[in-house]
Amino acid sequence: MTNTQQFTFNGQEGGSNPAPQTLTIKNTGTATLKYNIIKDASWLSVNPKSGSVKSGERSHTVSVDTGGMSHGSYSGTITITDPDATNNPQQVSVTLELSEKPGPGPPPSTENKVGVSIKPKEGGTGTTVKITISIKGNTSPISSAFGLELHYNTSIFQYLNTSKGTLTGSRRWRGNLWDNHCWRF
Repeated sequence: MTNTQQFTFNGQEGGSNPAPQTLTIKNTGTATLKYNIIKDASWLSVNPKSGSVKSGERSHTVSVDTGGMSHGSYSGTITITDPDATNNPQQVSVTLELSEKPGPGPPPSTENKVGVSIKPKEGGTGTTVKITISIKGNTSPISSAFGLELHYNTSIFQYLNTSKGTLTGSRRWRGNLWDNHCWRF
């Protein structure tokens, strides 16, 4: 009368319901099966709850509702009855395994990191120097997240652009000294 003797559903506590499965009622005799389907667990459902099949088979959807359930193993039974069937009743076992809800991940990093790189490290007159400030961590504005203050002499440094969260600029080489500047972190 059925195509299976057991269903297993796997889910996670507090997660989505597992995907429904199909119960197939098959008539191998010559008379019409007129059956009812009974389930014994509140978290278990079968749709439709009854049916008839003269020849061939008919499908039913078996689903579980895990809402409000704790992790663990649950058992239920689906019983198919037709008083006129020679193999009445038929029973199908249903197992539901709910894994434990994962705990919260690690707390977000509160560590802020500021890095400065200068390329090239030396050069002659007219050399353009790229100073890259990298900031990782807090996404608050730079001044409040890192206490970053950037001071430079506008007659010495020429602002080029700001990109990808970095400040870039250039300064001039005068003889054998770089013009004065101040980076404060």
